[in-house]
Amino acid sequence: MPPFPPTPGAAVAFVTKHGKERLVEGLLEPLGLSLVHLELDTDALGTFTRERPREGTAFDAARRKIDWAFEHAPQARFALASEGSFGPHPEAAWVASGHELVLLRDRLTGLELRGIDVTSETNFGGCAVRSLEEARRFAATHDFPSHALVVGPHKGVTDPVVLERLVAEGLGDGPVHLETDMRAHLNPTRRRAIRRALERCFAALAARCPSCAWPGFVISEQVPGLPCEACANPTRAVKERVSRCGACAHVLSEPVLGRAPAGVCDDCNP
Repeated sequence: MPPFPPTPGAAVAFVTKHGKERLVEGLLEPLGLSLVHLELDTDALGTFTRERPREGTAFDAARRKIDWAFEHAPQARFALASEGSFGPHPEAAWVASGHELVLLRDRLTGLELRGIDVTSETNFGGCAVRSLEEARRFAATHDFPSHALVVGPHKGVTDPVVLERLVAEGLGDGPVHLETDMRAHLNPTRRRAIRRALERCFAALAARCPSCAWPGFVISEQVPGLPCEACANPTRAVKERVSRCGACAHVLSEPVLGRAPAGVCDDCNP
């Protein structure tokens, strides 16, 4: 089995078209790794503005980027990929959310680690506007101009004068579709989410099994059932966090101390 930690300076190949390589800054050096940035046409795997629908899941797209990275950087031991999705929040469908996936794979062992960030901190949205005033309201509520907009076929709009000109021109043919530009280099809020996912991914690489030192020894299961503070019945709150080693099957279970608030108890608060 190839050793961990890897040879100092081992390369991590990162395929990205929209400036995500800058988000890795400071994460590789403590692990003795170096970055190889590959600027390939990741839009071929799908675009947020739907010219090219993404085939399969975010994991499928990330794994294709990993394959590209290894193909174009044969010297790299690791490959890194990032993929984002936007839509209703999984726990509150009326709230927009962003779901960022970061995937890291070791060429030698096949080890695959994930970093995931799911957040309601996003400016994701879109609508058809019928006046300049509606366009201004949409822009104001979606963090423009620090975050770019898409105006009909025009991407990357960050200039208020250009926004109003494009909307005014488009209104001659009917409503104009506006949406947020979710590409990372034009969306600071999304960059923060990707950074959090990257941090979690590399934290997993640094987390070693206490039995065999294999990477990725992170919490993989959260068991519900913490007793209610009022009635002591099991609740939906987590009572136990479990970490499992992918190499030697060592398991560590950490109980959660205390009681759950009655507000999360189905018996006290049905």
